[in-house]
Amino acid sequence: MSSREVVLGVLQNLAEIEKNARDVYQELFDELEDEELKRFIGELIKSEERHRRLVEEAMELVRGSGEP
Repeated sequence: MSSREVVLGVLQNLAEIEKNARDVYQELFDELEDEELKRFIGELIKSEERHRRLVEEAMELVRGSGEP
């Protein structure tokens, strides 16, 4: 297994963790009635989405690196 494959595997795991965290936050958000808590959880959702996009961009960079 090449180092690129290892890095891709780690990044894919991170992307899945980010997606799962976002799903949990979304479920919590949908159940909340307190607007202050909803705003806080909403920010966590946005943060997870941004981080997941960064992880996906990193995966694309690794895929395009051309390393065997």
